[in-house]
Formats: sequence, C-alpha cells, structure tokens
Amino acid sequence: MTVKCAIVRCMANTVCVDGKCIPNGPKENPCSTIRCAPNTVCKLNQVQCVRAPCPPIPECVPINETRPSRSTPILDDKCANIFCTADSTCVDGKCVPLDIPQNDPCATMFCGPNTRCENVQVNCIQAPCPSSGRCVPLNDTVDPNQPILSNM
Repeated sequence: MTVKCAIVRCMANTVCVDGKCIPNGPKENPCSTIRCAPNTVCKLNQVQCVRAPCPPIPECVPINETRPSRSTPILDDKCANIFCTADSTCVDGKCVPLDIPQNDPCATMFCGPNTRCENVQVNCIQAPCPSSGRCVPLNDTVDPNQPILSNM
C-alpha cells in the first residue's frame, strides 16, 4: 500500500492504487450480459466520474448509428472492447486522459442584491455530478471543499 492509499477507503471489489480506487480483478465486458433487440448492438457509454470507480454504462443502440465525433459505425469501433480507467476515455482503440473543461455553474445563475455565486463541490451519489453554485452574502466565503449533498 502506498502513502497515497493510507487514507483512501475503497468500495468492495476495488483496490487503492496511487490514491485511486480501481476495480479488483479481471475486467468483464458489461455488454456480455445485455440482450439487445434485433438490429441493435450494445455500446458502452463512459460516464463523467467524480469518484472512482465509475464503470461505463451499457446501452443498446441501432446497428447503423454512428457516434457524433466519428464517422465509423459502432460495429467497427476500435473502442468497443477497451476498458479505460475512470479518469480516461478510449480514442481510436487507446485510453487517453479525459480533458473535460470544468463548467461554471455560476455562469447561468442569478443571485440577489448583495450576494454572489460561489462554486461548491457536490457530494456525489450517482455520476455524473457536476459542481453546483449557491448564492452567498458578499461578505461571506464558502469553503469550496465543503460538499453539498446532491441526488443527481
């Protein structure tokens, strides 16, 4: 166990590696237990993850559906059987780090007079869990590391 894992508590069937919880044991294809309707195939959708592990979600899609960012059909998808860690995604058959820009929840939030919006990390129950904004008096400062509970 590394120093980074000394204070990390992982869920069942996961193990701490470099401070992150990862699945313990061989990775099973989540689509192997999904039965799709005729003319559909199982596709794995990677979820935006706040706390690992966040396995991809299997979904049945039409055989001829293409992904918006690609022109190849799902049947020819090089990522169909690739499983990446929660902080990465598959591109052209290889796992690459996620480079997801942080959305500013305060950009679309209006606060009353003498208040301002502050970003607050959400205590995640089910991914994806983007940060949230809340209005605070101008003279108060909210600790951004103190989470608020969300059922998202």
